[in-house]
Amino acid sequence: MDFIASFDKFGAVYKPKIKQEQNNYQTVLGGIISILIYLVSFIYFCYKIYQFGKNEVNPIQSIAYEYTENLIITDIGDFLSFQILGTQINPFNKTAQVLVPMIIYQGTEMTDSVFVPYENIYKNEGINFETQLYTPKNLSLQNGEGDYPHKILIGLQVCDSKQHRNCADDTIIDQFFNQNNLLIKTTVITEQYNSFSRSINNMSTELIFAIDRTTTFYQRLIMQAQLLEIDDGPLLPAYNSRWIFSDSLVQTQSLGPSYKTNFTAMFITELSMSFVTQKKVVQYIKVAQVLADVGSIFSSLMLFSIIISSFNEFLMEQELIQQVIEIYYPQFSKLQLKRLFNFGPISEVRFQGKTVDLEQFQKFYKNAKTIAKNKLTVHSNIYQTSRLQFAIQGLIAREALKKLKSQGIKLNLNYDNNTFKSPRENQVQASKSPVIEYQEIEDHINLQFIDEDFDLFEQEDNQQHEKQKIIDEIQEQNLH
Repeated sequence: MDFIASFDKFGAVYKPKIKQEQNNYQTVLGGIISILIYLVSFIYFCYKIYQFGKNEVNPIQSIAYEYTENLIITDIGDFLSFQILGTQINPFNKTAQVLVPMIIYQGTEMTDSVFVPYENIYKNEGINFETQLYTPKNLSLQNGEGDYPHKILIGLQVCDSKQHRNCADDTIIDQFFNQNNLLIKTTVITEQYNSFSRSINNMSTELIFAIDRTTTFYQRLIMQAQLLEIDDGPLLPAYNSRWIFSDSLVQTQSLGPSYKTNFTAMFITELSMSFVTQKKVVQYIKVAQVLADVGSIFSSLMLFSIIISSFNEFLMEQELIQQVIEIYYPQFSKLQLKRLFNFGPISEVRFQGKTVDLEQFQKFYKNAKTIAKNKLTVHSNIYQTSRLQFAIQGLIAREALKKLKSQGIKLNLNYDNNTFKSPRENQVQASKSPVIEYQEIEDHINLQFIDEDFDLFEQEDNQQHEKQKIIDEIQEQNLH
């Protein structure tokens, strides 16, 4: 059992009390500072918990760039659209088409191309005829070799009756291109994570270009993918991840009639995905981190405790010194000491309404404090106890002292009317003798003490120390 008990890390240590009702020395100032520290810490704790509950604590975010090959992102959604501006003629009218949408999926090789007929685009509802908005549907990309397209060509062709059906008359087509301020707007939607609302927000980028029938406007759109990892667990890590398009790079160029392509188009957008990807990790604050933050503030505030503890130690030492002096000089407690703010130097001393010589009292008080301070040390207690032991041994035989180990007060269990009386009371009652009053004892013994008795043992100790110091100095001189 003792072996198991040796592992106990919660062993209690006995601490002698300063007073019978007080375990440690406490002051009003220390109590006020402690209450303020606890109050400020509690308010800060409530504030941090409120922020945590309202998601107002900034999470830890880190971004890293990586080279990723053969990354596939499917069913991206409606992140790309084209709109014709400044026209009174609907260029996508099914019965009188002016512009025909086209999509070509290309692999790593130019021969790996798949042409999507414009009829399929109309079936997928990629055209909004009211707003002249063209939105490619169900796009997928891959930045390497695989089953998914390496890049996508999205274009607008002028309707040609030789290649397309339901083309508008040449007159209507000419009227369309002869309109003033004829523009085409490209809208690219990327996604960014909002850490406060814990949602992914769409960020729109608009590119507006003029339409010229004699030239081909070419824009290259490179999308940058981002792996978004979110840890929103309140206690333990809980990661959720997904791929999004977080950014885009646009390159534009106007191509003249001399530029040769496999197909004719008025507007071409080359869509691809970059090999350089982002990895963004968002880590929300855990409850443990909130508590640690509060604990750090509390620890910082507790720095004030060093000052207050030092102040309390000073007051405790002064009070103990005062009590020691009062034990040897009972009348000392009746002195009236006038100080500045109760901590400054003594300016006046009064005893029983009379003024005491301040200079003489200062000398006495200084010497008394020095002796009392020495009596509070462990060395002084052991030394004085040893002197008392030697004095008793000089008065009582050794064999008689040894018998004291087995002696003590006899336990008296004689009860009279449920009232317990001590052996001394029973002895007094049995002898029918009156109790001796304190004054009678004092008159009978008639003890007399002087100031030298206050430092009786300390003086001898100091004299011995001085003698030893002189002997050491003489020995050092002889060595030289």
